[in-house]
Amino acid sequence: RLLMTLGPILAALVIAGCILLAVGVDPLAYYGYVLEKGLFSPLGIQQTLTRMAPLLFLAAGLIVAFRAGMWNLGGDGQFLLGAVTAAASAPVLVQVMPAWLALICAFLISMVVAMAWSLLPALLRAYQGVNEIITTLMMTFLGTSLANVLVKLVFRDPGTTVPQTRTLPVEDRLPRLFDTTITSGLVLGLAAIIIVHLVMTRTAFGLKLR
Repeated sequence: RLLMTLGPILAALVIAGCILLAVGVDPLAYYGYVLEKGLFSPLGIQQTLTRMAPLLFLAAGLIVAFRAGMWNLGGDGQFLLGAVTAAASAPVLVQVMPAWLALICAFLISMVVAMAWSLLPALLRAYQGVNEIITTLMMTFLGTSLANVLVKLVFRDPGTTVPQTRTLPVEDRLPRLFDTTITSGLVLGLAAIIIVHLVMTRTAFGLKLR
């Protein structure tokens, strides 16, 4: 099991190293730079953990599909569309409801959008037998492009020249952990992983998915 876990990671590092060599970059120096800036500096590790939080939620959702034998490769598109809608809706919602409720509503909206984007591949697989690997890959490219269009044309912050959504006021964001820049979303993401693990291994629903 350890080899099955580490094998793909090592293979990816080797392939990426070959690409770096092909473009004239020392892979060892490059990997060392990434580790130094991302893990071995106080600010770097905080930024890494903060960016890990949404990926934990993404992983929690994909675990269920993979455990059921469904190869959902459209996670990128689903994630980005959910993220864009959450980022666009949260600044509006905080104006009409408490911040904590606005964040929950934005999170739920993002979940609905992500699920809706994966609905077409699911229906094609269920009723037409179309391979979900192909359809989810196609949908992720469309989702990524649509997310870019939404940010640049629909939800763009009119107060800046940078293509981005409106920023949420600091006081309305998730609180930080202690005296760091790490968002408490990391704790929520870890909790989601633990809950999904327990559901998959300790409940009848999870065992039926195998």
